[in-house]
Amino acid sequence: MALELYTGTETVSTTEWSLTTDTSGPDADTTAGTYQPFIDLNAVAAGDTFQIRLYGKARSADTQRLIQEWIITGAQASPLWTCQPYTLMNGWDFTLKKLAGTDRLITWDIRDQTAGVSVALTATAVQAIWDALTSALTTVGSIGKLIVTNLDALISSRMATYTQPTGFLAATFPTTVASTTNITGGTITTVTNLTNAPTAGDLTATMKTSVTTAATAATPVAASVTGAVGSVTGLTASDVAAIKAKTDSLTFTVANQADVNIQSVNDVSITGGGVETTDEWRPV
Repeated sequence: MALELYTGTETVSTTEWSLTTDTSGPDADTTAGTYQPFIDLNAVAAGDTFQIRLYGKARSADTQRLIQEWIITGAQASPLWTCQPYTLMNGWDFTLKKLAGTDRLITWDIRDQTAGVSVALTATAVQAIWDALTSALTTVGSIGKLIVTNLDALISSRMATYTQPTGFLAATFPTTVASTTNITGGTITTVTNLTNAPTAGDLTATMKTSVTTAATAATPVAASVTGAVGSVTGLTASDVAAIKAKTDSLTFTVANQADVNIQSVNDVSITGGGVETTDEWRPV
């Protein structure tokens, strides 16, 4: 089944026109296939002369050469022009140019006659694919370019070393499982440290004792208070007793109001009972 690979329309003048890029040409297409052009020359009239050319290369590194040329003169009895298919791959192009007469609007398409054809690759062709140099795999979006870009290191070198991410606990990776004796089909059949484990869902007395001992050993014991408590440093039991003795001597006839006997104010001795007009407080 043929595939319409390139199509275009152009008012062709004395500028040689590429039928693959629809720009001035010739271009150098490297898409391999068997191609056949179809050019509608119905607009060509008496006095007109047009040139159709096919270019290509023997090898990709060679200079582009002229393969074939066709000259169209005057009105055509069969205006839809074509030629036999050509197998092309290295820098090829079909071009159209006016040699004489009037510029004419011409349309065309180039069909790939190999589209949909199943081809069995020879062993040599398959090997050539595997032997393609990575430096040649540069087409963006291709499988070859994807492999070259992403498979850029030895697989065996990945995770050869491990860098601990910031904020994560240190990770340790064992090289092998210490012992697989008690692991069968992914199930641990016997674990030595749990041979006394209960079956009723509670810890045994021995296990409770072990847990209590371990928890007690890990619980910090508060010693004497050191450091700042308000402005007090190094408070001892004797200090606390002395403070208590003083506070115990306070009397509170009315709740939260200490009973006091005022003897002086600002180091000035005073007298009086604090009764307004009759016995006011006053300096001695």
